[in-house]
Amino acid sequence: MLVLGFEHIEGRHADYTPGSPDLEILVKTVQALQSTPCPDVVQMRVERRWTSVTEDVSPMAGTSLLHTDVNAENLLITPDGRAVLVDWAFAARGAAWAELGLLIPWLLKSGHTPAEAADWATQFPS
Repeated sequence: MLVLGFEHIEGRHADYTPGSPDLEILVKTVQALQSTPCPDVVQMRVERRWTSVTEDVSPMAGTSLLHTDVNAENLLITPDGRAVLVDWAFAARGAAWAELGLLIPWLLKSGHTPAEAADWATQFPS
């Protein structure tokens, strides 16, 4: 079965540039994701996407819900400051830290240095 849904959301794309207040919203969004068990309907395992890169993908296995594409275009900020994560085309289950690994390049693209992006990621227990 395929279900396709659309909803108009009044909002703007997040700003991931250094010093942006949206980074705090991003932190809360990632924390919420990391604490959300993956529903059974999500069958894709994030580690399957990496088998061509490395032999041992077992560290990526897990039970967390992963969006896997939390770029600034996919995080909408509503006028009341609520975050809405859109475009779940690559949803997967896996280790919570995998989301951070996939998010760091977006921070770098937004102007963070590698050290700043790594420091930002230390906020998360995973």
